[in-house]
Amino acid sequence: MLQSQLYSEPADVYSYAIVLWELLTRKLPYKGLTAPQVAMEVSKGGRPSVPPLSADVPAAWVTLMTQCWADEPARRPTFRAVLLALVALQRELSACASNGANPAPPVALAPAPHLPVPSEAELSAATGCGLR
Repeated sequence: MLQSQLYSEPADVYSYAIVLWELLTRKLPYKGLTAPQVAMEVSKGGRPSVPPLSADVPAAWVTLMTQCWADEPARRPTFRAVLLALVALQRELSACASNGANPAPPVALAPAPHLPVPSEAELSAATGCGLR
């Protein structure tokens, strides 16, 4: 979008990745930069620094976040795929909390495959509601 491209879902997914980063770090991205400087940084592929994996930084969250801000908009997941990834993460964390265990230990991130686009039936099964 910063380079006179059409505005579409991938631009929103990128913005959501920045929100995920803010929730994870509780910081402002690109602090100290002006809006034009941020636009230039993003257009050159700059992204906020990813915190090291730890018990407070789930690998699945970081993987989702980095997929959502992929340089190539076509490589970003759809919001349907993001929803499924978040539901899976919530279920994992809930299961761990209910049995008193910690989530699986973080692992080094490898290039993750592109998230699949879920069907309407998969979304309904995962969330208990359909999306339109």
